[in-house]
Amino acid sequence: MSRRQAGWEDEEPAVDAGPMALIGLTFGTFPEVTALNKRFVPGQRRLKLTLDVHLGAGTAHASPSSLIEGLERICPSLSRHVCCGDNRIQETFFDAGRRPSCAMREVDDTVDTAHLLEHLIIDFQHGIADMRVCSGVTCGYRAPEHRYDLFVESPDERVSRLGVALAMDLMNGLLRGVPADPLYAKIVRLARHVYRGPDRTVTPRSTSSALEGDRQSLSALLSLAELGFLREIEASMNFSGMPIFSVGDIGP
Repeated sequence: MSRRQAGWEDEEPAVDAGPMALIGLTFGTFPEVTALNKRFVPGQRRLKLTLDVHLGAGTAHASPSSLIEGLERICPSLSRHVCCGDNRIQETFFDAGRRPSCAMREVDDTVDTAHLLEHLIIDFQHGIADMRVCSGVTCGYRAPEHRYDLFVESPDERVSRLGVALAMDLMNGLLRGVPADPLYAKIVRLARHVYRGPDRTVTPRSTSSALEGDRQSLSALLSLAELGFLREIEASMNFSGMPIFSVGDIGP
């Protein structure tokens, strides 16, 4: 993590409301941040997420350390993440004294909340695309102090956009005290099945099979369609009567 001066470019106004509000999402190599994380691969395509973080009324569960337990139930692989001088994620968020290599050594719930979102995006991307490695960095603005840029290596814009959407929605819910819904993990499992499998189409029946008859399989399928990861195929003849979906086009 690092804090830097704002002003690299103009950003669009926030497009959603919540403790964490999305300001902008773009893709590029962003070579200016390569030196901020020794694990970054030079020239690797990255996403840049700009967001505002407002912790206060309605965010009684805002402490990042209080969120990790709920997140690990949905994303158990979070426990294997390393950051801030090769610390385990629990060391970074539970013991500020164990992160000497981090630019933000002092405890700051707002900074740490943005940083935790970075890890969640990485975890979702890896869960879908099975990335060999994925690194990121969280950069805070000097003004306004509640604004952050997150840079995360991206396997595919489609995967990254889905990962950001899921991470933002899950984190905003947790910050408001809403328990983590197991549906998030099932959405990631289904996205992985479609993205990495040989068959690029999916139906409610094949979804149920892929998720081993889980009762939330249809909700996972419809969520992927709503988020634009899947699109419904309009067929002139469909004898089954079931909707057929395929991996959607990359968004603008």
